[in-house]
Amino acid sequence: MAALRRQIEPHTSRQRLLIVCEGKTEETYFSALKSHPNARKKFHLTVRCPNPGTGDQLKLVYWANRFYKQRGKANTFDKVWCIFDLEQPPKQPSFQQAIEEAGRKNFQVCASNPCFEVWLLLHFEDISRPYSGSYNAKEELNARFPNGIDITDVDWMTRNICGPDFGGCRKAVERAGRLYDPKLTSVDVAGRNPSTNILSLVGKLVGM
Repeated sequence: MAALRRQIEPHTSRQRLLIVCEGKTEETYFSALKSHPNARKKFHLTVRCPNPGTGDQLKLVYWANRFYKQRGKANTFDKVWCIFDLEQPPKQPSFQQAIEEAGRKNFQVCASNPCFEVWLLLHFEDISRPYSGSYNAKEELNARFPNGIDITDVDWMTRNICGPDFGGCRKAVERAGRLYDPKLTSVDVAGRNPSTNILSLVGKLVGM
């Protein structure tokens, strides 16, 4: 596929972003960010989670490419972002293949090691200790919310994770930039537990 071309509707200068996620938690989080003042002003976000819980990143890239093509030239996205979990222990061998395929499509990739919950925990505290499995990070996040987490509720995500005035998101970007190399690629993330380069996308959305 040819490199992504800028196709912006005449009445708006907002960038059109397609964000394709592996899990419902990620989909809900980025849907919540649609209401951030900077995101509303500068971006038009389309967030999709085609196959929640499968953990097959290569299939996710293929799906993103099909969706991108189906939208047609008039509705082309300026950028496509794929959101991956590395998962520990690894469930799928497709992580490296998916990154390479995304590169060939000129898609952007954000990854977390071992899982997206590392990014969510950064909204509350520094995270530098390694996790033996994704379930450890998920249990740690669950422990913060004894009444339960509703991963499909955008309002819940906005109130409890993003925080008032999206302050939690800003804290997560600041912490990730301090704890991990801000220039981490998704390949780098695969070799560092814990780590994430999601700040590269969220920082843009919240204007940092």
